Amino acid sequence: MQASVPTLSLSLRPLRCFVAVLFLLTLASCGGGGDAQLGQDNPLLQSHPVASDAGPLTAFAALSAPLAAAPRVPDATSFLNWAEVTYPNLFPSAQPNQSVDIWTYRYYPQTNIYLGTNTSGDVLGLVGDGQGGYTSYPLGKIASFSCSVYPQDCAVTPPPATVSYNECADPAAMTLPTGWNTSLTYNFEGVATGQQTVETRVEGPSTFEGQNAIRLRTVTRGSNSALGVSVATTTTDDTYLQIQPSGLHLGLGINAEVRVDGFSVDGFTMPASVTTSKTVFAPPLDDRMFTLRVGESATLRSTGTVTAYENSLPVNSFSMSESAVQTFVAREVVQVNGRNFDTCKYITHDTGNPDYVTTWHLVGKAIPVKVETPTPAGMQYMLLLSGTYNGAPI
Repeated sequence: MQASVPTLSLSLRPLRCFVAVLFLLTLASCGGGGDAQLGQDNPLLQSHPVASDAGPLTAFAALSAPLAAAPRVPDATSFLNWAEVTYPNLFPSAQPNQSVDIWTYRYYPQTNIYLGTNTSGDVLGLVGDGQGGYTSYPLGKIASFSCSVYPQDCAVTPPPATVSYNECADPAAMTLPTGWNTSLTYNFEGVATGQQTVETRVEGPSTFEGQNAIRLRTVTRGSNSALGVSVATTTTDDTYLQIQPSGLHLGLGINAEVRVDGFSVDGFTMPASVTTSKTVFAPPLDDRMFTLRVGESATLRSTGTVTAYENSLPVNSFSMSESAVQTFVAREVVQVNGRNFDTCKYITHDTGNPDYVTTWHLVGKAIPVKVETPTPAGMQYMLLLSGTYNGAPI
């Protein structure tokens, strides 16, 4: 899973880590396979009305980044694998490559969508109407997706002189005023069940590794059950942030403590445990999640060191180098526990593996009201039950 994202919205790391401990997220990536529709009957070889915009494939519309050097042009398999991981709502199952004439493509029967690229580098999506007809969505050239498929080949965009947050965020909260706080209770549904309460507060000016910072504390308490095992945990994250002249946040690092109560497995009692760690980002973590517009993506790169402690003494230290692509997919009204919320839908996926998380953030407050994570055992949901935003009920 990706490193903690130090935005004021909410540190989801403790909740994601709970799921990660229980389930190793995997998505099968298949190759080969036969053509679903052969010859001239294949929709890729037929004429279709051309959509005036990207429609359901709009998230593909604006994928670009300044280049440190000429990046690799994705091959068809790498591009299609990336698309499946990044947009599971459009491409909900791993499919094999198929080919017809100049096209290499995959077909997704659940959504009736074809996605393919041809020998000229064109990318095309076909969206079915359920009556045998398809609308064509030209999606540009495969080379335009280089920085999304291979973000390590591309430079980090220089920070802007001033930042313009999108409608998902609360501009006042993004200034990190001391005392700002949320208390959010979530139900877990799916493979794991239970409840977690996440309390977040801006503690105020502090220091981290000799640098001035603002400390954001997130405490997550609750109990979850999965595979017949119930575990109670308390996780405390102290995230240290700086605010740049542009208004953007930089994450310097995280001090974390995880307390796990004793529990029983198959008649054996596991003792309670406490683990602590320090993450130091080098360079600082540059998070631009809430500056994106619909259809835009940004790569969050996490590099630095993680040190684990036991009885205040370091017992293990290792280097960390990860990257995750954050995409603002759409504005969407979502129903959670019988209530409708106006949200910004984001998909975040690790670039080095197929892990991804879909999060619906409440417009104007940026707090997650729904988090969806696929696991080999089934879908895992985290659903907002109740909460307060700076003391006011949500």
